[in-house]
Amino acid sequence: MSNEKVNSIYNTLAEYLEIHVSELKESTSLENELLLDSTELICIIATLEKKMNIDLQNVPFEDWVVINDIVKAVEQKVREVM
Repeated sequence: MSNEKVNSIYNTLAEYLEIHVSELKESTSLENELLLDSTELICIIATLEKKMNIDLQNVPFEDWVVINDIVKAVEQKVREVM
């Protein structure tokens, strides 16, 4: 996946959380460090869908633990579309 798409994921998270993107790492815990719950993840998914023009329905987001899990899920969906 391009750096542009990865940056878009990080920027979306940073904007949602109102923090600087430099505070986010691929191993940052969504629940323990960012304090995101399932409702917030759904909002982030909806934002990513709009920004990246992809469909993340049926993605098992409840299995996401760290930011890299989001990157992998988006990467998989992008590959499926190609």
